Amino acid sequence: MDETLLMGLDLGTSGCKAAVYRTDGQVLARVTVRYPTASDGGGRAEQAPEDWWRAARTAILRMAEASQGLGTIRAIGLSGQVGSITPLDKTGRVITPQVPTWQDRRAAPDVTALEDAFPPDRLGQWLGIRLPPGTNWPLPRLRWWRRSQPAAWAQIRHLLQAKDYVGWRLTGRLMTDASSWRGLVHLPDGADVPELFAYLGLDPDVLPERRAPDSSRGSLDSAVAEDVGFSCEVAVGWNDLNCAALGASLRRGEGFDIAGTSDHLGIVVGPDAEPPNPTLIRAPFVSGSQLLYGVTAASGGAWEWARRCLASFEADGGFTEIVHRAGDLAPGADGLVFLPHLAGERTPWWDPEARGALVGITQAHRAEHVLRAVMEGVALHLEDIRRRLPDPGSTLAYFKAAGGPTQIGLWNQIRADVFGVALWVAGDPDVSCRGAGMLAAPLAGVDPGQLNCPWSVVEPDPERHARYASLFPLFAEGYPRLRELFHALSRWPPANAVTPGHLGP
Repeated sequence: MDETLLMGLDLGTSGCKAAVYRTDGQVLARVTVRYPTASDGGGRAEQAPEDWWRAARTAILRMAEASQGLGTIRAIGLSGQVGSITPLDKTGRVITPQVPTWQDRRAAPDVTALEDAFPPDRLGQWLGIRLPPGTNWPLPRLRWWRRSQPAAWAQIRHLLQAKDYVGWRLTGRLMTDASSWRGLVHLPDGADVPELFAYLGLDPDVLPERRAPDSSRGSLDSAVAEDVGFSCEVAVGWNDLNCAALGASLRRGEGFDIAGTSDHLGIVVGPDAEPPNPTLIRAPFVSGSQLLYGVTAASGGAWEWARRCLASFEADGGFTEIVHRAGDLAPGADGLVFLPHLAGERTPWWDPEARGALVGITQAHRAEHVLRAVMEGVALHLEDIRRRLPDPGSTLAYFKAAGGPTQIGLWNQIRADVFGVALWVAGDPDVSCRGAGMLAAPLAGVDPGQLNCPWSVVEPDPERHARYASLFPLFAEGYPRLRELFHALSRWPPANAVTPGHLGP
């Protein structure tokens, strides 16, 4: 009998991940196809939607080849980064070759302008939620488009998120889910907010039809089906955080740390819960529950930065040896503290001009100290978020941890030691893909609960936890003390600075 297979496709920050699942949740095959981000020191971070499509097509082809003779892919679910808004013109052409991603920070002036234009209470009523002042939300991002690229703005007919762009290329149908547009539509129902569209000078129908994430957006377009060698239904999909939470089988009252380029740390709460701290975010989840969380700007991104910087250091075994040596160090990296604000910062500071820093570095510190400090700095930042959660966030017995960075055993232990509670680590590193597969399951007549993944447990060490507890107040002082310096550096050099290679007058 031909076995039913499900595919999850996740358009992440650094690449497209795809996985094929059997109906018992086992992973048959997985692949990651990377794409570049064009960035600079001025806050620019852009990707090409055509790169998303090429990566998705390549991933699907590889999954089709890997599953050949083992079963038939009956449905594909979509997951994706949000904040990477893609404008199409009336012919369906992407208006600009590259679009700002959620990491782009150039809308900082627009955040300020919107705070002046709309009182927070009124905006919160319109949106159904209150959001901290971030540059990645739709309103400041679209306002930036309007003022910085008026010619492109005038051509806009449709606005899509990354997964919706790929979904459109797969099926020829424009659809989205409401949650991926939080900050522009009312939640949880996804209704238009006419005042906001009027402010932007856009018609509400620039957004696609909004449907439930596990509903069908249709079958693969005939040309696509011929290209990849099979046809199936495609689910509308969800944003990557919600898909990861679904893939991690989160339940009300559970804590979570969804790790990736950035980290989302929080708790699943009831439908009426309000954030106890204005720097936190809430997002609708399943069964009337909500995800209440804080989010970093760089976590896995900080690891990748360290890996690039340190890989060339002299060490037997290269970077792997540096990781091993970092594990031999005592907590605190011999007095070296890392502030992980490499891409600005979100919770709790919501400051696009924040910067990273190595504080306390001496001649005695080596590559392994830097790497350990990076892992500890991210964990301490997450601890700052954890302490801002409601009371259950401080008394939870465990946090479910999932995502690529949780494949680094030393880092899992550091997080558990910093939090002082057990870390349940997902057996599948790609829970956003798994969540996307779970969205596809009903389209193939499969119970999504059959795709639940296994877990392992990392327990904290009391002595290391005590050491980190004494280090945390020092870490927490870092950003406030350096904020003015970070902001001054973001405005340096002045416009008339000399060009590289010249001494100047």
